[in-house]
Amino acid sequence: MTLNLEQVINLKKELNDRFNVVLHFHDACGKQSFSFDDIPDNKVIDFLENYFMRMKSKAIFDRDNRHFTL
Repeated sequence: MTLNLEQVINLKKELNDRFNVVLHFHDACGKQSFSFDDIPDNKVIDFLENYFMRMKSKAIFDRDNRHFTL
């Protein structure tokens, strides 16, 4: 799954408003990824898992949950 710019902006805003968390967006040739400065708490992880499940996608986190792809 690939998010368009409007979807990324809305997700970043929602995370900031709800959890006071900054999400970084990385867009490289053929692949998008996302990262946090600090390890997010479980509420943020749960929110993202549910958010992408509703979009029929899945957030795939690395070992420390600071980075994920779709």
